[in-house]
Amino acid sequence: MLEKSMGISALMIALVTGNVIWGGTAVHAEEPNQVFTLDPMVVTATRTEKRDVDVPASTTILTSEDLKATGAQNLQVALGRVPGLVYKTFAPGGGAMGTMANEIAIRGVSNGTLIMLNGSPMNLRGKYFLDAIPIDSIEKVEIVKGGGSVLYGSEAMGGVINIITKQDFKNSVTAGVGNYGQQKYNATVNADKLSVGYNLEKWGNVDTISRSHDKGDKHTDMNSSHKNNLFLNYKINDNWNFLYNYFETNVKYDTWFDDGYKSVPKGGALQQNREYVTKQNLMQMTYQDDSVKGNFYYNQNKLMADGYTNYTTSGAYSGKMYDTDEKNRTYGADIQKKWEFGNKANLILGSSYQNEF
Repeated sequence: MLEKSMGISALMIALVTGNVIWGGTAVHAEEPNQVFTLDPMVVTATRTEKRDVDVPASTTILTSEDLKATGAQNLQVALGRVPGLVYKTFAPGGGAMGTMANEIAIRGVSNGTLIMLNGSPMNLRGKYFLDAIPIDSIEKVEIVKGGGSVLYGSEAMGGVINIITKQDFKNSVTAGVGNYGQQKYNATVNADKLSVGYNLEKWGNVDTISRSHDKGDKHTDMNSSHKNNLFLNYKINDNWNFLYNYFETNVKYDTWFDDGYKSVPKGGALQQNREYVTKQNLMQMTYQDDSVKGNFYYNQNKLMADGYTNYTTSGAYSGKMYDTDEKNRTYGADIQKKWEFGNKANLILGSSYQNEF
């Protein structure tokens, strides 16, 4: 009786409000202009477009509106607020620390997340830099949690994050300022098939972003953070599209020993300072028609770090300079063709090539 009563009540509510509820999709019919809520489409999980309810994987889709609703300025911070995802750097604005990279782990699997930009891999020796990608340039993000190695290789053991950028932009200029020296500037210009945009984010000095007590008290301050993003999108025709992205980050840190740390002068002292710089270029040429998809890409990044070390972590005097420089590049292609057999079956065959140095 209870179940029957609940069913009748739900039906009556639907009739009174003018809503027909079927399969979780609400159709509003009380107004002349009907509003239909459609299930979002997913490509990353199966390499073919399907409704998310038909995908046999744990999939999360973040639209541009979802990303803006997080309040984050860049993708790194926004993804850190998704359940099941953790990024390992904790500097303000998602800035990289230590290893000059800000990897994301899905469900606790370290070094097992494949990051893609419009279907092209961004992982260069396991390093990628999401904190330089502004929210304003993203159409949506597809997150597949769980092993994706069958489709994407060993780098996808924990899951896949596919960042899909916008192709249609509106002319816009924005600027903002905040506390701790925060500044944000963004400009986008659209001229028919060509779109060009630039984004700049800044942070000023932030005291004590981390503190440790391993052998005494010490803390780290962030002196400044700069992030630049330049993109160019050219829609050649209905099938071909060219995309270029340039990302650059620059973050400076000081680490201080507090008073009482082992073998350190009374009153505390500067243990070390570091400046981390990353520069990444991504170029893509994509092709798509009703049955064929092709993605050709070239990615290159450069990682630099310098500074000096006054004292070792044990408190002994060092006086050594710190300097590292690393350059990575990768290029490749991914092509697939789809055949449909009626409404119930399809076949996809493809080939991929990647060269990484």
